[in-house]
Amino acid sequence: MRTAVSNVIDLLFPRFCLLCGSAVFEEYEKFLCLGCFSDLPLSMHSDPVENPMSKTLWGRCEFNMAQSLLNYQSQSKYADLFKEIKYRGRKDLAFYMGTLLGRKMKKELKHLNCTVLIPVPLARRKFWMRGYNQAEIIANGIAKSTGIPINRNQLTRSVHRKSQTEKTRVERWLNIQSVYHCSKLPERVRNVILVDDVMTTGATIESCVNALNLENNVGVAILTLGFTQKA
Repeated sequence: MRTAVSNVIDLLFPRFCLLCGSAVFEEYEKFLCLGCFSDLPLSMHSDPVENPMSKTLWGRCEFNMAQSLLNYQSQSKYADLFKEIKYRGRKDLAFYMGTLLGRKMKKELKHLNCTVLIPVPLARRKFWMRGYNQAEIIANGIAKSTGIPINRNQLTRSVHRKSQTEKTRVERWLNIQSVYHCSKLPERVRNVILVDDVMTTGATIESCVNALNLENNVGVAILTLGFTQKA
């Protein structure tokens, strides 16, 4: 139930939906109005192995499951959520979306006995320019919902490469090979969760999973906020 204080705060400091601009009043409408939230293009599949995201990675790396919270289409209004997170400093939105993803996947992650969240790292230069790693903030949200801790240090990115955005599938793959490195994880860690914001061709995820398995014998679950499915 809303309080008088909540009503006064909404009047003095009105909030608006990030997508349609409608006023947001309800306490549970944190970033989106109820209409935009209910129309989110969810992409959670009943089978975490036999789904379009998983099939994109088949034969390229060893993993236990792959799931994404949303379908990502660059021309959709919902693409603005990813732009807010990646380019406009909305760490609060990244954390919130991470909590949603964590709630959706909590049972599956428990079933797989996943004990560590590992965000895909940024190159130092990009981290310095942006001020944060969006994958790490998303992982923080997942940790909030699941209670699974984060390991930020052992998966690293060695060099800065040009953005993947405008590259072809082959160019993305060539651009990202041998960029990621992972040191030996603690012996008790048997299953990990790799976290990123968006998976498009899978080149980054493939490189990270292969880096994890080069020095470790672990099962890898892959979670992203968005997945770009080919038509």
